[in-house]
Amino acid sequence: DAILIESTGIGEPLPIAQSFCLTPEELELEPEEGEEEIPNLIGRVHVDAMITVVDSAQFFDLWNRIDAIEGDDLGRGFGELLAEQLQFADIVILNKLDLATDDDIQQLKSLVAITNPRARILEASLKASLNENGGKISTEQLLNVNLFDMDAAMQMDAWMEELQKEHTPES
Repeated sequence: DAILIESTGIGEPLPIAQSFCLTPEELELEPEEGEEEIPNLIGRVHVDAMITVVDSAQFFDLWNRIDAIEGDDLGRGFGELLAEQLQFADIVILNKLDLATDDDIQQLKSLVAITNPRARILEASLKASLNENGGKISTEQLLNVNLFDMDAAMQMDAWMEELQKEHTPES
């Protein structure tokens, strides 16, 4: 069995991983009055891989935006969030390659390699000729790959910074 969690396009990967890898006490989560206790997920589920899907056709337009993300308490720009998503990913899916320029694709592959050399890069497209799977990614490439490394994640500066922040759930 597997649970696949899809976050929003501006979702933050760190809090999602932390909710599966740390106890509610470590996360300093308290149930609201009258609610049941927040379950400890350690030993019940594990994070197999953190996957980031990149819209290859729009990536650099977002990367280069100078305005802050609306509603972001930290006042981050899109480039900062995209960098965090790339840095934390075990798998990066470069999607919509058929809509991106060859130059953008090469720059994007280089950026991913520099930002996160351990990430597995997969390519997807609406064009059937992109790869042997008709431009699609198979579930075998995404599930039961055991790529998430808790020790490596905890070494990231962003991991500890994330623990210090107060979060509003995305749902």
